[in-house]
Amino acid sequence: MKRILLFSFFISSFSFSYSQYVLYGVTGGGGAYYDPSEPPKYGTIFSYNPLTNKQTILFSFNGTDGFEPASKLLYVPDSLLYGTTNVGGANGMGTVFRFDLKTNTENVVINYDSANGYTNLGANQLMQAKDGLIYGTSWEGGKYGAGVIYSYDIQTGKDSVRYNLVDSITGSGCYMELCEDTVSGILYGTTEDGGAGQGVLYGFNPKTNRDSVYVNFKLSPNNGPYQPRDGLIRASNGLLYGMSLAGGKFDSGTIYTFNTLTGAMNMVYQFDGIHGAYPNANELLQLSNGLLYGMTTGGGDAAGDGVLFSFNPANNTVKSIGIFDWQ
Repeated sequence: MKRILLFSFFISSFSFSYSQYVLYGVTGGGGAYYDPSEPPKYGTIFSYNPLTNKQTILFSFNGTDGFEPASKLLYVPDSLLYGTTNVGGANGMGTVFRFDLKTNTENVVINYDSANGYTNLGANQLMQAKDGLIYGTSWEGGKYGAGVIYSYDIQTGKDSVRYNLVDSITGSGCYMELCEDTVSGILYGTTEDGGAGQGVLYGFNPKTNRDSVYVNFKLSPNNGPYQPRDGLIRASNGLLYGMSLAGGKFDSGTIYTFNTLTGAMNMVYQFDGIHGAYPNANELLQLSNGLLYGMTTGGGDAAGDGVLFSFNPANNTVKSIGIFDWQ
């Protein structure tokens, strides 16, 4: 089996842009303002051209505009990238920023605070819905301290808290980006904790600003999934797929489905350690071959550094593609 070597402590993610064959991403540390005595500070926005194998630092965060960016960048036509930082900014609680690819300039569009949410943990990614607004979530903050769902209007520059989560009802600790049902307009997401168990799967209606809990994740009965720290995707079969950090027969995490028409949640795979364990703060990706691909942070071999795997939704089987090896 192929072994994948990981060399850096930087957290980075790639995003496709308008420039063909050029990838854009962020690092959680380094850059012009990097302080080796306090890593991983500040961070960068960079581009990578796979045809020339050239990487270019386009922007270095300095703290006032946020630092430790870690989420995937969102491309919004024309030539704008939006992203979040975990900390820094005017209130020290992180920012939402905009980067112009034409001018290589960065601007802060939201400074997080205790009211509009904060603490993204590198996993609260932005998405643009069919109504044109950018939507995001926070891990904590807001009226009840359990996080918020917010929107940002790229035309007016106005941001609005659309919903304040309540830990015991709608869950707390939002992870990853929201997943839109383009027919109903409902935005689906998950929380790590809260609700009637240990995390929820919810749907937010932007038209009514109403949040509905569809699944309360619990360890019992049947060793079900709980602590869903991974984003949802809609697969070609119409089902939403997600992963949980814990649960299953081996308590090493699961893959589950949610049917938006019937409201049924089903656990379709239980990680056993050999094929990975503890999927954490990532999401599945479906390719043209119909398979879903993902990563875990544990399992694979005795070192337990995680695996890259494929999942076949036709028969609910997992195949390990590579083993991660921290060096």
